[in-house]
Amino acid sequence: PPTNIISPAATPKRSSRVLSGSPVATGPAASSSYLKHWVDWVQRQPVPAFVLPPLKRFLVGFSADHDDTRTVMCIRGLDRVVFGTAAAADCVVLMGIQPPRYLWYMLSGAFCDVFQLLVDITLHLTIFPNDAALCWMSSFVLSIVARHTSHRYLVFGDYVPSYWQSLGRMYAGYSISIVLSTIFNYLITTGVAKVSHYVAYIFTLLWTGLANYFILKRLWKMGGPTPPGVPPTTNARTSSSSSSAAP
Repeated sequence: PPTNIISPAATPKRSSRVLSGSPVATGPAASSSYLKHWVDWVQRQPVPAFVLPPLKRFLVGFSADHDDTRTVMCIRGLDRVVFGTAAAADCVVLMGIQPPRYLWYMLSGAFCDVFQLLVDITLHLTIFPNDAALCWMSSFVLSIVARHTSHRYLVFGDYVPSYWQSLGRMYAGYSISIVLSTIFNYLITTGVAKVSHYVAYIFTLLWTGLANYFILKRLWKMGGPTPPGVPPTTNARTSSSSSSAAP
């Protein structure tokens, strides 16, 4: 019989790495009995019986050839996001499968894109009725705070080394994206193309979202502790130089 079945302690299919435990907060969030009760209830809900048969072929340890009655939970790992410092991309398992990080980034980005769109519409109707580029730039800048919080919980995990330093690093990393996307938006709304305000908004949004993912992936953990087993970059260079200089 298979030994790597889906159980509360099993490793999900997407990643072969071990999901290490995350520190659990002891502040107001952890002491909220209502929130804890809700999270526990959500994590106890099994996948409906009619969904499990077609799902089994995608799960490690399940055979689609026989009647397998083992339970698969709809969601696991939510408590580590709500009460701890982990990101959903690192620990949340949906119906026995761990979604890839970029999928969580798309979900987080979609929420924040809606927020940015509402800000853009407000600015368009009140302050900048005839300037799509200024609406884009202002709404983008104002949405970064929301993106910073959303990406912490869904994509990248705890702020490193602190909230304000992490937020400042995100603004700095996004600065070139803000400048280039504003120039792009200005050119396609006032240049030869002369597309409408929100057609330009969509075109600008499409490529900036992809570029911002790679910027954040590189910058988010900068300044934090070195992962276990990975020597610091400076030490690695020093070690390499020493070994090459040795007779």
